Amino acid sequence: MSQVNSEIGLFPVHYLVQPKVDGKPLLGAPVLNLNLLVNAPAGTICGVAHVFQAISPPLNVFSNVHGTWSYMATMSSTHILLVAEGQGPTEIIIHGQPQLVENLRLRASLEKDWQSGVCNYEFLYEGQWHKVEGASVSIEEFDQNTVLDKLQTAIEA
Repeated sequence: MSQVNSEIGLFPVHYLVQPKVDGKPLLGAPVLNLNLLVNAPAGTICGVAHVFQAISPPLNVFSNVHGTWSYMATMSSTHILLVAEGQGPTEIIIHGQPQLVENLRLRASLEKDWQSGVCNYEFLYEGQWHKVEGASVSIEEFDQNTVLDKLQTAIEA
């Protein structure tokens, strides 16, 4: 009897999370770019997040993200639940190294095809937690070759 490799199922996703009104982005609201690597067999996610807002001065919060995903099933539908936390660098330096502090918490409910959903998240900015509730999640297609080309250009510069 042959053994099946149960560790197959690693895939990248890139989500844009933003509040919307009548299907249109809410101008001036915080926007979350979420780039994740999903380990389907282990039920885990990891990646990077960037919360930004077009204000003066601009808001920029960067996080290393890790968490879990699971199915939420009812009699009528199935959704995917993402629960994650993010840590980002602070101005606290110990032995010459910036220390990480929790600066992002998120819970998202995605459609079973991973393409869209809704997200509640909060981020730490200038010592205060800010909440965003009911933000729309949409998958952003990306071309891996374009990403690699940009990386190569940055390395050569």
